[in-house]
Amino acid sequence: MPTFENCVVTIDGNDLFATNASISIQNNRGDVKGYGSQGSAGQVAEGRIKGSLTASYLLRGNDPIRNLTGLSLDKIVNANIGPFRCYSGVLTSYSLSIEPYSPVTCEVKMDFYNGYDQGGSTSTMDPTGEFLHGGATTVSTDLLWSSDIIGCTYTLNQAITPRYLLGELVPYAYKRDNGTISVSLKGPDLGKVLTSPCEGYTEGTLNLTGLCTPINDEIPFSGFVVNPSINISANQEIIGSLEVFSTF
Repeated sequence: MPTFENCVVTIDGNDLFATNASISIQNNRGDVKGYGSQGSAGQVAEGRIKGSLTASYLLRGNDPIRNLTGLSLDKIVNANIGPFRCYSGVLTSYSLSIEPYSPVTCEVKMDFYNGYDQGGSTSTMDPTGEFLHGGATTVSTDLLWSSDIIGCTYTLNQAITPRYLLGELVPYAYKRDNGTISVSLKGPDLGKVLTSPCEGYTEGTLNLTGLCTPINDEIPFSGFVVNPSINISANQEIIGSLEVFSTF
Protein backbone atom coordinates (compact mmCIF):
# COMPACT_ATOMS: atom_id res chain seq x y z
CA MET A 1 0.00 0.00 0.00
CA PRO A 2 1.39 3.46 -0.86
CA THR A 3 2.42 5.45 2.22
CA PHE A 4 4.70 8.43 2.75
CA GLU A 5 7.47 5.96 3.61
CA ASN A 6 7.56 4.39 0.15
CA CYS A 7 6.30 7.18 -2.13
CA VAL A 8 9.40 8.93 -3.46
CA VAL A 9 8.68 12.21 -5.28
CA THR A 10 10.51 12.26 -8.62
CA ILE A 11 10.61 15.03 -11.25
CA ASP A 12 12.39 14.39 -14.56
CA GLY A 13 14.16 11.39 -13.02
CA ASN A 14 15.42 13.36 -10.00
CA ASP A 15 14.44 12.01 -6.56
CA LEU A 16 13.50 14.79 -4.12
CA PHE A 17 13.68 14.64 -0.32
CA ALA A 18 10.08 15.82 -0.12
CA THR A 19 8.25 16.82 3.06
CA ASN A 20 4.91 17.41 1.34
CA ALA A 21 3.45 16.72 -2.10
CA SER A 22 0.09 16.63 -3.86
CA ILE A 23 -1.58 16.01 -7.24
CA SER A 24 -4.84 17.66 -8.30
CA ILE A 25 -6.93 17.65 -11.49
CA GLN A 26 -9.08 20.48 -12.83
CA ASN A 27 -11.88 19.32 -15.18
CA ASN A 28 -14.44 22.10 -15.71
CA ARG A 29 -17.93 21.13 -16.88
CA GLY A 30 -20.77 23.42 -17.96
CA ASP A 31 -24.53 23.03 -18.46
CA VAL A 32 -26.05 23.15 -21.95
CA LYS A 33 -29.31 25.12 -22.00
CA GLY A 34 -31.46 26.33 -24.86
CA TYR A 35 -34.62 28.28 -25.57
CA GLY A 36 -37.78 26.26 -25.22
CA SER A 37 -36.26 23.66 -22.87
CA GLN A 38 -36.36 23.52 -19.10
CA GLY A 39 -33.34 22.78 -16.96
CA SER A 40 -30.15 21.41 -18.42
CA ALA A 41 -29.91 19.40 -21.64
CA GLY A 42 -26.54 17.98 -20.63
CA GLN A 43 -22.98 18.89 -19.77
CA VAL A 44 -19.94 19.63 -21.89
CA ALA A 45 -16.28 20.25 -21.12
CA GLU A 46 -15.47 23.93 -20.59
CA GLY A 47 -11.79 24.59 -20.93
CA ARG A 48 -8.88 22.21 -20.96
CA ILE A 49 -8.26 19.47 -18.42
CA LYS A 50 -5.26 20.52 -16.35
CA GLY A 51 -3.42 18.79 -13.57
CA SER A 52 -1.08 20.27 -10.98
CA LEU A 53 1.72 18.75 -8.96
CA THR A 54 3.15 20.63 -5.98
CA ALA A 55 5.99 19.53 -3.72
CA SER A 56 8.00 20.92 -0.81
CA TYR A 57 11.47 19.46 -0.29
CA LEU A 58 14.89 19.91 1.31
CA LEU A 59 18.02 20.49 -0.76
CA ARG A 60 21.00 18.11 -0.72
CA GLY A 61 23.09 19.86 -3.37
CA ASN A 62 22.73 21.44 -6.78
CA ASP A 63 19.04 21.51 -7.67
CA PRO A 64 18.28 20.50 -11.31
CA ILE A 65 14.59 21.36 -10.89
CA ARG A 66 15.42 25.08 -10.95
CA ASN A 67 16.71 24.68 -14.51
CA LEU A 68 13.41 23.37 -15.92
CA THR A 69 12.47 26.75 -17.37
CA GLY A 70 11.75 27.48 -21.01
CA LEU A 71 9.91 25.29 -23.50
CA SER A 72 12.51 23.12 -25.20
CA LEU A 73 11.57 19.43 -25.35
CA ASP A 74 13.91 18.57 -22.47
CA LYS A 75 11.96 21.00 -20.23
CA ILE A 76 8.61 19.18 -20.74
CA VAL A 77 8.98 16.32 -18.28
CA ASN A 78 7.18 13.56 -16.40
CA ALA A 79 6.86 13.37 -12.62
CA ASN A 80 5.51 11.01 -10.03
CA ILE A 81 4.56 10.71 -6.37
CA GLY A 82 5.16 7.05 -5.62
CA PRO A 83 3.05 5.03 -8.08
CA PHE A 84 1.09 8.08 -9.31
CA ARG A 85 2.64 9.34 -12.56
CA CYS A 86 2.01 12.69 -14.28
CA TYR A 87 2.82 13.28 -17.95
CA SER A 88 4.08 16.26 -20.00
CA GLY A 89 4.57 18.63 -17.06
CA VAL A 90 5.86 22.19 -17.31
CA LEU A 91 7.32 24.12 -14.38
CA THR A 92 5.25 27.20 -13.48
CA SER A 93 6.75 28.26 -10.14
CA TYR A 94 9.80 27.53 -8.00
CA SER A 95 10.84 29.08 -4.70
CA LEU A 96 13.78 28.62 -2.37
CA SER A 97 13.81 29.87 1.21
CA ILE A 98 16.87 30.49 3.40
CA GLU A 99 16.58 31.20 7.13
CA PRO A 100 19.18 31.13 9.96
CA TYR A 101 19.70 27.76 11.69
CA SER A 102 17.34 26.00 9.25
CA PRO A 103 17.71 23.65 6.27
CA VAL A 104 17.22 25.29 2.88
CA THR A 105 13.68 24.52 1.69
CA CYS A 106 12.20 24.53 -1.82
CA GLU A 107 8.69 24.51 -3.25
CA VAL A 108 7.85 23.63 -6.85
CA LYS A 109 4.61 23.67 -8.85
CA MET A 110 4.13 22.00 -12.23
CA ASP A 111 1.13 21.91 -14.55
CA PHE A 112 0.51 18.88 -16.76
CA TYR A 113 -1.99 18.27 -19.53
CA ASN A 114 -1.65 14.60 -20.53
CA GLY A 115 -3.29 13.17 -17.43
CA TYR A 116 -1.90 10.82 -14.79
CA ASP A 117 -2.19 7.17 -13.87
CA GLN A 118 -1.22 4.74 -11.14
CA GLY A 119 1.02 2.58 -13.28
CA GLY A 120 4.20 3.16 -11.31
CA SER A 121 5.58 1.40 -8.28
CA THR A 122 6.51 2.30 -4.72
CA SER A 123 10.14 2.67 -3.68
CA THR A 124 12.36 4.17 -1.00
CA MET A 125 15.37 6.51 -1.05
CA ASP A 126 18.57 6.73 0.98
CA PRO A 127 17.73 8.73 4.16
CA THR A 128 21.39 9.53 4.88
CA GLY A 129 23.26 12.57 3.66
CA GLU A 130 23.59 16.21 4.56
CA PHE A 131 21.28 19.05 3.62
CA LEU A 132 22.10 22.57 2.52
CA HIS A 133 21.70 24.79 5.58
CA GLY A 134 21.16 28.45 6.42
CA GLY A 135 23.87 28.22 9.07
CA ALA A 136 26.54 27.91 6.36
CA THR A 137 24.88 29.75 3.47
CA THR A 138 25.92 33.24 2.42
CA VAL A 139 24.20 35.88 0.32
CA SER A 140 25.96 38.91 -1.14
CA THR A 141 25.18 41.75 -3.52
CA ASP A 142 27.10 44.84 -4.57
CA LEU A 143 24.81 46.72 -2.15
CA LEU A 144 25.88 44.92 1.04
CA TRP A 145 27.70 41.87 2.41
CA SER A 146 26.33 38.49 3.48
CA SER A 147 26.66 39.26 7.20
CA ASP A 148 23.86 41.79 6.77
CA ILE A 149 21.30 39.19 5.63
CA ILE A 150 18.94 37.40 8.02
CA GLY A 151 16.57 35.94 5.44
CA CYS A 152 16.32 35.35 1.70
CA THR A 153 13.71 33.98 -0.70
CA TYR A 154 14.42 33.21 -4.36
CA THR A 155 11.24 32.93 -6.47
CA LEU A 156 10.90 32.00 -10.13
CA ASN A 157 7.59 32.09 -12.04
CA GLN A 158 6.70 31.49 -15.66
CA ALA A 159 3.30 31.62 -17.38
CA ILE A 160 2.68 28.70 -19.74
CA THR A 161 -0.23 28.38 -22.21
CA PRO A 162 -0.90 25.09 -24.04
CA ARG A 163 -1.98 25.11 -27.70
CA TYR A 164 -4.53 22.63 -29.12
CA LEU A 165 -5.60 21.42 -32.55
CA LEU A 166 -9.19 20.69 -33.49
CA GLY A 167 -10.03 17.09 -32.70
CA GLU A 168 -7.27 16.78 -30.12
CA LEU A 169 -7.43 16.91 -26.31
CA VAL A 170 -3.64 16.81 -25.83
CA PRO A 171 -1.57 19.96 -26.51
CA TYR A 172 0.51 20.00 -29.68
CA ALA A 173 2.65 22.90 -28.41
CA TYR A 174 3.17 25.27 -25.46
CA LYS A 175 3.68 29.02 -25.33
CA ARG A 176 5.60 30.80 -22.57
CA ASP A 177 4.05 34.22 -22.03
CA ASN A 178 6.56 35.60 -19.53
CA GLY A 179 9.02 34.69 -16.81
CA THR A 180 10.12 36.54 -13.67
CA ILE A 181 12.77 36.06 -10.97
CA SER A 182 12.51 37.78 -7.60
CA VAL A 183 15.10 37.66 -4.81
CA SER A 184 13.75 39.05 -1.52
CA LEU A 185 16.30 40.02 1.13
CA LYS A 186 15.90 41.21 4.70
CA GLY A 187 18.43 42.32 7.29
CA PRO A 188 19.28 44.95 9.91
CA ASP A 189 21.53 46.99 7.57
CA LEU A 190 19.14 46.95 4.65
CA GLY A 191 17.46 50.02 6.08
CA LYS A 192 20.53 52.00 4.99
CA VAL A 193 19.74 51.18 1.36
CA LEU A 194 16.70 53.44 1.62
CA THR A 195 19.05 56.42 1.57
CA SER A 196 20.51 55.37 -1.81
CA PRO A 197 18.93 55.21 -5.30
CA CYS A 198 17.02 51.99 -4.64
CA GLU A 199 15.73 51.73 -8.18
CA GLY A 200 19.29 50.95 -9.31
CA TYR A 201 20.58 47.75 -10.90
CA THR A 202 22.42 45.22 -8.73
CA GLU A 203 24.05 41.80 -8.98
CA GLY A 204 24.59 39.14 -6.33
CA THR A 205 25.07 35.49 -5.46
CA LEU A 206 23.39 32.90 -3.23
CA ASN A 207 26.07 30.44 -2.07
CA LEU A 208 24.18 27.51 -0.52
CA THR A 209 26.37 25.19 1.56
CA GLY A 210 26.10 22.29 3.99
CA LEU A 211 27.24 22.59 7.60
CA CYS A 212 29.77 19.75 7.63
CA THR A 213 30.55 18.79 4.03
CA PRO A 214 31.47 20.87 0.97
CA ILE A 215 28.17 20.29 -0.88
CA ASN A 216 27.01 23.52 -2.43
CA ASP A 217 24.71 25.17 -4.95
CA GLU A 218 25.62 28.64 -6.23
CA ILE A 219 22.89 30.84 -7.71
CA PRO A 220 23.80 34.15 -9.37
CA PHE A 221 21.10 36.80 -9.64
CA SER A 222 20.74 40.31 -10.99
CA GLY A 223 18.03 42.90 -11.52
CA PHE A 224 16.56 46.17 -10.34
CA VAL A 225 15.91 46.91 -6.67
CA VAL A 226 12.17 47.33 -6.01
CA ASN A 227 9.87 47.57 -2.98
CA PRO A 228 12.38 48.63 -0.28
CA SER A 229 10.89 48.97 3.20
CA ILE A 230 11.81 49.05 6.88
CA ASN A 231 10.05 47.56 9.88
CA ILE A 232 10.44 48.90 13.44
CA SER A 233 9.12 47.07 16.51
CA ALA A 234 9.51 47.80 20.22
CA ASN A 235 12.69 46.28 21.73
CA GLN A 236 13.82 45.14 18.27
CA GLU A 237 16.40 46.39 15.81
CA ILE A 238 15.35 48.07 12.59
CA ILE A 239 14.89 45.44 9.87
CA GLY A 240 14.98 46.47 6.23
CA SER A 241 13.85 44.49 3.22
CA LEU A 242 14.06 44.83 -0.53
CA GLU A 243 13.43 42.81 -3.68
CA VAL A 244 15.74 42.33 -6.67
CA PHE A 245 13.49 41.82 -9.70
CA SER A 246 14.28 40.59 -13.22
CA THR A 247 12.54 38.99 -16.20
CA PHE A 248 13.57 36.25 -18.61
